[in-house]
Amino acid sequence: QHDNLIKSFVIFGSAFLMRPIGGLIIGYVGDTHGRKTALTHSLLLMSIPTTLMGCLPTFRQVGWFSTVLLCLCRLVQGVSVGGQLPASLVYTVEKRPKSQWGYYGSLPMVAANVGTLLGNLCGALMRQVLTDEQLRAWGWRLPVFSGILIAFVALYLKKHGAEGAYHDE
Repeated sequence: QHDNLIKSFVIFGSAFLMRPIGGLIIGYVGDTHGRKTALTHSLLLMSIPTTLMGCLPTFRQVGWFSTVLLCLCRLVQGVSVGGQLPASLVYTVEKRPKSQWGYYGSLPMVAANVGTLLGNLCGALMRQVLTDEQLRAWGWRLPVFSGILIAFVALYLKKHGAEGAYHDE
């Protein structure tokens, strides 16, 4: 039982190891192809593996391959997050007067924390609505499918977002 808990933490924590790499990759994309491109790519890099996690086969179906797939999804999520926060921060502030960078720079962190709060509320709701058996069998997948919503944000940004450039006021 201890062994399984440790393995779970390793898979969960693997994404954190990828954050610096994500910062380098997405930062390079932002410098060479623009901030909007960097942000849309990082958002898509989050939506795809998050949604795929809801579709993963179980260990009982494919054995260790399910663990490998889960770990790969977490690694891609880590790359995404490593680039997403800096990309969203730069994209948000660079179009604003320098005197307002503190305010606008706080908005990506506010959004991230609101997301954490909504995730916790969703988890609490799932615990109230579903039985333990339902939650373990299929219920855990439902909130993970919400990752597809991030793709719609990325596509909206790609189509309607302005390619920002620093302006000083």
